[in-house]
Amino acid sequence: MGLLNRLAFAALLVAGCFSPETRDGVVSCASDQSCPPDFLCNPSDHLCYRTLPGSKHPNSAYFTRGTGHTEAATYSEKPGDWAGNLDRLTRKFDTARKLLPGPIIKVAKGAKVGVIAFGSSDPAVEEARVLLAAEEGISTDYCRLRALPIGSEVREFIESHAVVYVVEQNRDAQCASILRLECPERATLIRSVLHYNGLPIDARSIVEGITLGEKRSRPS
Repeated sequence: MGLLNRLAFAALLVAGCFSPETRDGVVSCASDQSCPPDFLCNPSDHLCYRTLPGSKHPNSAYFTRGTGHTEAATYSEKPGDWAGNLDRLTRKFDTARKLLPGPIIKVAKGAKVGVIAFGSSDPAVEEARVLLAAEEGISTDYCRLRALPIGSEVREFIESHAVVYVVEQNRDAQCASILRLECPERATLIRSVLHYNGLPIDARSIVEGITLGEKRSRPS
């Protein structure tokens, strides 16, 4: 939950949803040293007040506590307050789904296999799609993730394919695991193609991973 929370907020910052110079309901103690009259999160989006690095207001540190707190930002160890904070995070993630950058989706005629990737895997995936079609006769649709948590477009992409291969550069299939949690009804159809040998990911590795997966799924 903590990692997803940080990813969501970081992506919102990159998307320009928050401004350090204006009080827009989430950023407080800006350069003009203005502070909100209260500390309650915005009920429309469930985003709490916070400060950005470099704020010169003397009360900025008040907003940076990472421990349990009440809606008024005071310290608390009460079970109800802790549960309330975690429930608010769920609602905040639902807000983030609508504001974060959407995926870039590319489709091929007649494709039943989907590929999901992100970051520096993109060039290798693009090449692998060409090789899969030319060498194996496997047409693929491609969804390039640009943010987490996922929105409706990614969910629809997963649901519209017979199988989805998630290409990522780590040992533990972190992204695939998140997508399985987001789409539990499709969990068995979300497969991993992993690359973690220390070298840059290459198209041939992706082709081999997807080809092997397709052979295993065919009836013997």
